[in-house]
Amino acid sequence: MSQLDLDELDAAIWAFVNGYDLVYPEDRKPGTVQAYDSNNGLYESIGFVDPGERQSNFRCHSKLVKDYTTSLDAALALTEEVLPTAGFMIETVKRSDDTRMGWSASLSANYKTPHLDAVHKSAPIALLICLLRALQAGGRSDA
Repeated sequence: MSQLDLDELDAAIWAFVNGYDLVYPEDRKPGTVQAYDSNNGLYESIGFVDPGERQSNFRCHSKLVKDYTTSLDAALALTEEVLPTAGFMIETVKRSDDTRMGWSASLSANYKTPHLDAVHKSAPIALLICLLRALQAGGRSDA
């Protein structure tokens, strides 16, 4: 994944956990990407897209969107904000010759959701996978 792809994923995660929809320009044209809040009908510009043939070329300009996919601190802060009672663990996954393969994340959101695990080469993304699976399973503490 290129950095631009991760920026777009960060924006999508931010929109999802905050209950917003991302609205893209029609017909894959260049333009502003907006976050739409269906509760009050307001739009907020969060980025710009200039679609190429193989990727969206998304650039985020909103300070509200954090670097969840590249910063373990941001991924941990998001997890603690969205699921404050969740327990989680992050550890390295090693090969038999003791070289690191990636990261394993485990999360227990609450008594209603199962224990969730994910493995990825990036620690923040492994944790985000667990977080999104917990939210999908109904683990949000304020829901």
